[in-house]
Amino acid sequence: MENQYDYSFLTDSFDIACQAIRDTEWVTNPADSSNSDKGIIRLGETVWLHRAHLGIGSWQQARLADNTLRYVQHHDFIHEQFDAE
Repeated sequence: MENQYDYSFLTDSFDIACQAIRDTEWVTNPADSSNSDKGIIRLGETVWLHRAHLGIGSWQQARLADNTLRYVQHHDFIHEQFDAE
């Protein structure tokens, strides 16, 4: 049986689009990087940050393009409204 629940409310508040300024890494648990799943976010890819958590700590929870929530280092991103030139 397929899961018919709508979990979009968990990611809807992640509405600050940010673009990667370099290849960078996401993790599932920044407090324990040895036991954390990891992946790559490529230069130019977009993630969405939560407005209420901007700039808190070195790791920031973000919604990735596949709608999963992961942790990224926010200094590797620029808000898309700003010109990166």
